[in-house]
Amino acid sequence: MQYALGHSSRRTKLISASANKGSCKAGGWMNKKETLCEAIAINEERLKLAPDYEIYHSISRQLNYLLTIIDGKEKDKSKLDKIILGHFAVREFEELDPELSQILKKCQNIAFDLELES
Repeated sequence: MQYALGHSSRRTKLISASANKGSCKAGGWMNKKETLCEAIAINEERLKLAPDYEIYHSISRQLNYLLTIIDGKEKDKSKLDKIILGHFAVREFEELDPELSQILKKCQNIAFDLELES
């Protein structure tokens, strides 16, 4: 499946609002939470285009799990070794959706880091 990869006005507004609040770090680097929130926003766009595509639902669950750990709402880190965002990034999206692929790889690295911290 191939989807339009253009930036939606909603996503652009979210990014602009975030930048205006000073949440973006200098030099364009994002922290873990910002990266996860960006990935969630990108995935939500794709999910709207293909609501029956189960991979997007799986990505959403995994990203939200990581976010709850980062936010301190989830203490159980036992599922971190089950995160397969990197697998989806390479196998499903690298060619067709490089934007999603790149951010999913970053999120997989966040999962690896969190696993090492536990």
